[in-house]
Amino acid sequence: MYKTATIPDGEECASEVQNGTCKSGNITWDGTYQNRSCGLTAKFASIETGSVNSCGLDNIGNAYCWGKGDTGALGDGSLNNKSTPTAVMGGHKFSSLAIGRFHTCGITTESKTYCWGDGENGRLGVGNQNINLEPTAVFGEHTFIAITASETHTCALKDDNSAYCWGSPLDGRLGNDSSDAQLQPAKVSGQHTFTSISAGRHHTCALKNDGSALCWGKGSDGQLGNGSTDYKLEPTEVIGNHTFTSIDCGGYHTCGLKNDGSAYCWGYGGEGRLGDGSANSKSEPTLVVGEHTFKTISAGIKHTCALIEDGTAYCWGIGENGRLGDGSTDTRVKPTAVAGGNTFISIGSGWSQTCALRPDNAAYCWGDGEQGRLGNGDELTRLQPTQVIKGELH
Repeated sequence: MYKTATIPDGEECASEVQNGTCKSGNITWDGTYQNRSCGLTAKFASIETGSVNSCGLDNIGNAYCWGKGDTGALGDGSLNNKSTPTAVMGGHKFSSLAIGRFHTCGITTESKTYCWGDGENGRLGVGNQNINLEPTAVFGEHTFIAITASETHTCALKDDNSAYCWGSPLDGRLGNDSSDAQLQPAKVSGQHTFTSISAGRHHTCALKNDGSALCWGKGSDGQLGNGSTDYKLEPTEVIGNHTFTSIDCGGYHTCGLKNDGSAYCWGYGGEGRLGDGSANSKSEPTLVVGEHTFKTISAGIKHTCALIEDGTAYCWGIGENGRLGDGSTDTRVKPTAVAGGNTFISIGSGWSQTCALRPDNAAYCWGDGEQGRLGNGDELTRLQPTQVIKGELH
C-alpha cells in the first residue's frame, strides 16, 4: 500500500519509489508513485566541481559523479561520460572529495584516502601510473584530513598539518624541490604546518595557522603572489601581510578571502578573472571591486565565483558558454550577480562550468554542458543555473 504523500513538490518528501495498490473512495489504482520533485531532484550534503566533471556526497557519504568520464575520473568502473549523477564504486563512505581534470580523490569517514582516474605521473598516489576505474587506496600509512586535486598533481594535509603532494613535478608544483614524478605522497619542503591547501593547474597554495599564505610552482603570471613571475620549487610567502581565512587556486590565478569578507585575487588577469575591474595580470594580491562581503570563493580555469553573506552568487571573468550564470556569454571584469534568484551555501568553478548547492541541498550547474558536466541529463549549454537531476541516486 502507498504511504500518505501530502507534502508539496520542492519540499522534503518521500525518497523511495512506492509500488502497490492505492484505494481512495471509489477509485482503485495499481502502479508506481513517487513525489515528482523527489523523482527529479538530486540532493547532496556537499558538492565539488572539477575541470570537466563534478561530484556530490549524500548525507551518509555515498559519492556520485557526472560529466566527462574518459579517464575513469567518475569512478563508476567505466570510461563513459555521464549526464546525471552516477554512483562511485566500492561502497566507501566519504567525508570529502577533490576533483582534478583527469582524476578524483576522496577521504573516507574512516580517514582512508582513495583516488581514481588517470594515474599518469603518479597523480593518484597509488604507486603506479595506471588508469584506475574505481577508488584505489593512496600509498602509505598517512592519515590525511584535507585533500585537493588539479590537472596533474594532488596535495593533502596530514593530521599533524604537514603537507604532502604527488604527481607531476613540473614547475615545482609539488613543493619538494624535486624534478622527479612522485608516485606516492611526498612531503612538501620546510617545516610548515598548514590549515588548508589548494592545487591550481600548475601551482599550489596553502594557509598557515596565522592566516599567512604560501605558494609554490609556476609563477609565470604572478599566480604565486610574491611580487614576481618566477617559478618556486618550495613554499614562498605571498606578499602584503594579508591574513586570509581561505584560499583557492585556479588555472593561472589565485584568490583568497579575509576576515572582513573582502576578496583578493592575483595572477593572470585576462578576461577579468581577478575581478578588480581590469584585464591586467597582478603578481600580488589585488582587491576585488564592489565592496561585497563574501563568505566563500572559488577560482576556476578562466573565471571566478563567490557567495556573499546572504547566499547570492557572483561570478566574473570570461563568460563564454555561460559559465558566469548571468544569462549571457559576456565577459565581466568585476563581480556580476548570477541570474535566477537562488541562494547557495557553496559554489565551485570548473573549466567552463560552475556548480552550486542550495540550502535545501538541491544542486544547480550552469555553463558548458558538453559531456554531461551539468548533470541535468543533456549536453546543452545553460546560461543560468539549471537543476542537477537524479541519475543513480538511491
